[in-house]
Amino acid sequence: MVAVMALFDFTKKADYGLVMLAVLASKGKHKTVSVRELVDGKKLPRAFTAQIGKSLVEAGILGSKEGRGGGYFLIDDPSEVTLRQALTAIEGEIAPVGCVAGSMKTCPLDGNCGHQDLMSTLGTEMARVLEGYSLADLVK
Repeated sequence: MVAVMALFDFTKKADYGLVMLAVLASKGKHKTVSVRELVDGKKLPRAFTAQIGKSLVEAGILGSKEGRGGGYFLIDDPSEVTLRQALTAIEGEIAPVGCVAGSMKTCPLDGNCGHQDLMSTLGTEMARVLEGYSLADLVK
């Protein structure tokens, strides 16, 4: 049996965010979905879902309503929001390794790496692929 390793794996935050966005995309633009419906229907953690929702509201992908009949809604049509936009709003810049994203102040392999150019190209290709899919593709 061959061991399987998820080299480029989504975080729980990204995974839950995409689940949340798929539910909202299935409802369409400006259709409010309550936090309760998101949490209970997909078994998402309430506080974590609210945190992800806040990031998506701040990025201008979602709107929110408070009070009775409140929840989250997509501001734009699901076909107009790319997976790259969504994942960047949830996680920040997308890159295969930290040094390519600029998230590392120092790299322990700095000067001895040899594959930073390859990782940079891979990051560019990942972004291109994610740009080619929209939230509408999550519900096809």
